[in-house]
Amino acid sequence: MARATILSVNAGELALISGTEKTIDGAAMVLARGPRAVIVKRGVLGAKLFTPEGTIVVPAHPATVVDPTGAGDAFAGAFLGRLAELRDDGEAALRDAFTHGAAAASITVESFGLDAIISARRPELDRRAAWLDARAGTGQAGSLYEGR
Repeated sequence: MARATILSVNAGELALISGTEKTIDGAAMVLARGPRAVIVKRGVLGAKLFTPEGTIVVPAHPATVVDPTGAGDAFAGAFLGRLAELRDDGEAALRDAFTHGAAAASITVESFGLDAIISARRPELDRRAAWLDARAGTGQAGSLYEGR
């Protein structure tokens, strides 16, 4: 754990690692062990990013869920890809990469297999990331049809 830079888990996995059911306490325990950030994916509830500087919470982007398989992998891939693209690992870059990861996950769940994410275009990913960024920490979830 001490050698990890970013830990990306769901709430259940975080509870197993930390020994506590409280997400904020579990993330604090992990951060104290060395990682720079903890991402907690919460499915239809969105995701949380914990860093020593603070916490960012995004709702799930409105989507018609067909199959959630691969959403976590899409999240991780888009998150890391965006960090590489930005060539930065500061707090603002982490937030930007976090919303892009959540946006990719929201696209992935809209089909079986890889169809939706393969056919997705960059403007749609960026639009969803901006939608999420505007709601980060506000608790504002959107309606199913907002932004479509």
